[in-house]
Amino acid sequence: MRSSNQVGAHLLAGLLAMLPVIGQADIDPATQVRKAQLQSIETFTSDIWLSPESESNSVESITGAVRVGRGARVAGNVETDHGDLTLEQGADVGGSLRNDAGTITVTAARVHRGIATTQGDIEIGPDSLIEGGILVRKRGRIGLALGPLQLGVPSGRSTPPRVVIGPGATVKGTLRFKREVQLFVSERATIGPVEGATPILFAGDRPD
Repeated sequence: MRSSNQVGAHLLAGLLAMLPVIGQADIDPATQVRKAQLQSIETFTSDIWLSPESESNSVESITGAVRVGRGARVAGNVETDHGDLTLEQGADVGGSLRNDAGTITVTAARVHRGIATTQGDIEIGPDSLIEGGILVRKRGRIGLALGPLQLGVPSGRSTPPRVVIGPGATVKGTLRFKREVQLFVSERATIGPVEGATPILFAGDRPD
């Protein structure tokens, strides 16, 4: 018969095994998550690289960049506040791809629930599929808010974000822009309705 201490230790080990992988990148300056079944990956300041063919429920960093490798799958969201987001060929994100600032790059990959940013450039490469549309949010303000009256100055990047939809890419859903952007759309791309911007069409692999 096990003692109460042995039983307690066994239960504690089981609970710890159920916890998500959190903060590992705070120890290693660049966390690389190799092929494995993971609940979630979270860190505050470091970059995250989800290696090819890996799987995760969600990936989140606060100020680090996130790269989802070739053929990797994320069931939920991939997000960071201030960092680049990159999906390599064949990557699949079941949730949304979102940040506040930092370049978002999708290369022949799929996002099921849309892309959102405030200050970041967006590059949707050939043969990518974005479902759920694209949202570029309005800039925040530094100052006071008195009901509907917003005082102070806009925060963050003042130049318009650049959004490129490449040849063969498909964006399903509304492309909604709540601030000025430069929107370049390939003549061979397929997109949904556009609100708040006028698309500039281009014929080659990239806009001039």
